[in-house]
Amino acid sequence: MRNKTLLVTNSIILLILVGCAGLADYTIPLPNEYRIDRLSAHQIGIYGEEPVVEQGMVKGNVNNYNYVPPKITDIWWNDNYIIAKQVTLQSINGGVAEPNEEQFAFWVVDMHAHIVYGPLDEKALIEQKKLLNLSEEMELIPIEDLSDLRQ
Repeated sequence: MRNKTLLVTNSIILLILVGCAGLADYTIPLPNEYRIDRLSAHQIGIYGEEPVVEQGMVKGNVNNYNYVPPKITDIWWNDNYIIAKQVTLQSINGGVAEPNEEQFAFWVVDMHAHIVYGPLDEKALIEQKKLLNLSEEMELIPIEDLSDLRQ
């Protein structure tokens, strides 16, 4: 009986120390069957139910349902477009990829045509917005400020 109690106690302590992977993961739904998925602390990307269209052809593999690669930090959207800010992830000495807050890019997703424009720097983003007739003012929202939309 003592061994059984010790085993249960040790198991509980181990579970507390290790934690439960995935408890902090979430999905934030966006219009037109798009979503923000947080798969880990730095793996936050934009996914869609339809594959990304590249150069007029649909590429149907799993990777191409990922419209904007990690790590997304800020986002804006309307009924037609998503604009996301992505912080570059860098692997240092072959280790775990960490965000480099000084290197970022912008991505524009056409939600109806399933086309992605990016990565773009700030100047290219302004030009792309002009090409798409996106004249409305937009304020990027930090992902952590969308906690009330998480599922």
